Amino acid sequence: MNTSQPQQSSAYSVTVVAISAIVIGMVTAIAATGFVAAIQWLNDNLFVSPLSRATLYDAFFMSPVVIVLVTTLGGLVTGLLVSYISGLKRPLGPPDTIQAVQLNQPMPDTKSGLVSTLAAVISLGCGASVGQYGPLVYMGALVGDLLRKLQLGFESYRSIFIACGVAAAISSAFSAPIAGLVFAHEVILRHYSMRLLRQPQFQQQPDIFFPTRFSR
Repeated sequence: MNTSQPQQSSAYSVTVVAISAIVIGMVTAIAATGFVAAIQWLNDNLFVSPLSRATLYDAFFMSPVVIVLVTTLGGLVTGLLVSYISGLKRPLGPPDTIQAVQLNQPMPDTKSGLVSTLAAVISLGCGASVGQYGPLVYMGALVGDLLRKLQLGFESYRSIFIACGVAAAISSAFSAPIAGLVFAHEVILRHYSMRLLRQPQFQQQPDIFFPTRFSR
């Protein structure tokens, strides 16, 4: 019995996943760092952060005017982006990522994803009381899914690439590598097996890749 072919196939699969994961992680880390930096820049320049808002105390009557004006304009721009530019006309987040992976469905279109991410930056930068976690998770998934859209022949590893992007986004933005790994494993993939790396066709069999005992 010749076992060299399965070993070569397994080694090739692991190599492809490892190299792709490094690339996805680097790109996502840069994007996530830019995401957080852009929000902080807007907070500082639009008098949203406490330190920048302190400069308005000399003109006490200006503080409420600026706060109301910034939040109103931020909400208006965010609403216009989502309503008129996004194809899905709604913000995207972790539920869309989980649905795409668990049900083996395509991710929403790239344009809607980019618009949703930009809208999140503007909304958070203008002081909206929402968190960075949701937009970052989807942005990481969007980067991971680009390998499939580039048609490089890695469709079988799509779920792993999406999970790599999610883990990288959380790890770099919150300086929490273990939390990013655990979140991607427990929430996005929900099940992981070396069989997937040895035989990529298992991805097309949900009853094997996601056994019944792991379904929720």
